[in-house]
Amino acid sequence: MDKASIKNVIKSGCSVDHKDLSICDLRNYCYWMKNKERVYQVHSNKFSEIYSDINEAIDKFLELKGSK
Repeated sequence: MDKASIKNVIKSGCSVDHKDLSICDLRNYCYWMKNKERVYQVHSNKFSEIYSDINEAIDKFLELKGSK
């Protein structure tokens, strides 16, 4: 899955998962964030970080996935 495809999936309201690694827009999963600015979480068993920039989040996701 390339960067543009991941961005489209996330913007459609879904997450992208690969083994124990995932990326999502937290507004779609945390009810208290519905009216907040977009924030993206990259999460695995060994890593978890929140990003305000979708491109940074996707870059980190791809780095951790090993496909960058």
